[in-house]
Amino acid sequence: MLEGVRVLDFTTAIAGSYAIRLLADLGADVIKVESFEGDSFRSQVGNFVVWNSGKRGIVVDLRRKEGREIIYRLVRNVDVIAQNFRPGTARKLGIDYETLSAINPRLVYSSASSWGDTGPYGGKPGYDPVLQAESGIMASQGRGQATPMDLTHAEVDIATTALHAYSILAALYAREATGQGQHVKTSLMAGALAVQADTFVFCQGKPASPSAGDGYLGPAATNRFYKTRDGWTFIECEDDRSWEALCQALVELRLKDDERFSSPALRGQNDGALAAILTQAFSTRSSAEALEQLQGAGVPSAPVNGYDRIPQEPQVVACALLGDYYQPVARGYLKQQGTFFKLAETPSSISRPAPLLGEHTREVLSELRYSPDEIDHLRELRVIP
Repeated sequence: MLEGVRVLDFTTAIAGSYAIRLLADLGADVIKVESFEGDSFRSQVGNFVVWNSGKRGIVVDLRRKEGREIIYRLVRNVDVIAQNFRPGTARKLGIDYETLSAINPRLVYSSASSWGDTGPYGGKPGYDPVLQAESGIMASQGRGQATPMDLTHAEVDIATTALHAYSILAALYAREATGQGQHVKTSLMAGALAVQADTFVFCQGKPASPSAGDGYLGPAATNRFYKTRDGWTFIECEDDRSWEALCQALVELRLKDDERFSSPALRGQNDGALAAILTQAFSTRSSAEALEQLQGAGVPSAPVNGYDRIPQEPQVVACALLGDYYQPVARGYLKQQGTFFKLAETPSSISRPAPLLGEHTREVLSELRYSPDEIDHLRELRVIP
């Protein structure tokens, strides 16, 4: 879909690098620009290769005018610049929006920061857990307990990744109509609020947030975890159809005939009694037995899997969501996520592994018509490796 689009990628971490990797999956030619020290996440090989698959990599010293000149040459024929420096850093390096858009007015320039580039927190550092704490996520996961809880799968980073890629695609689409590039911005703070969109609606009659002490299993008997003989199973019955399915799955409990549970309001009033009945029923079943009954009747339900089971999950395999890819950075094959875009006419793919540090520097400079002697001179000056 993005064949012919060229991206200069100055990003690091999830909300930066992963967002731009998604553009590479869609066919963009992504050139990752690093310093001599390299992306700080290169030491975390598993993370780095997932966030940077499909990219070419160059090393340029932006502190040198010769290094900046390389970037300025590239910018003349680039569609997108992406960076997630702290506000003000890009200007110090001479790669800020004003400088680069003067060279190429069609440039889509994307900035992803922690807090946004204005306001009292504009220059502060921030990472996913920091924004989880600031935005209420940790408190909400604690469910009213004295100790808050964090989400270990970087929910804020992933939400911001989506916003970051989405904003770039929107700006590219707008450019098709206007011929003009623009500066697009997002932040971890925006991602933290976006992923809680239903939480940040304040109106009369809105139910209070659920709270509980230790051992919290879910907000209602029909929306929670249950312990089986050999694991845990989760069910979510939000409407009459799924309630009917639950009654059918566990027909021996005669839930449908019990007046205490004959309406949503009554189920809410008698939630504790219903939870006790279901707890006893699940405790006598294995997870496989429970899920066979639940899913056979159409109850929204799932086993509570550990990460080690996901690669073998039949649905993951059927949809090709994971695959084995050769990664020179890891010196071998890794099982990692595939592409998540399913486009019938313009399919996505991982076109190349994550780059070794500076792997494509000479190749890219040759495309810019630097001669072999000029490239060797830049190496002697330590502008490139």
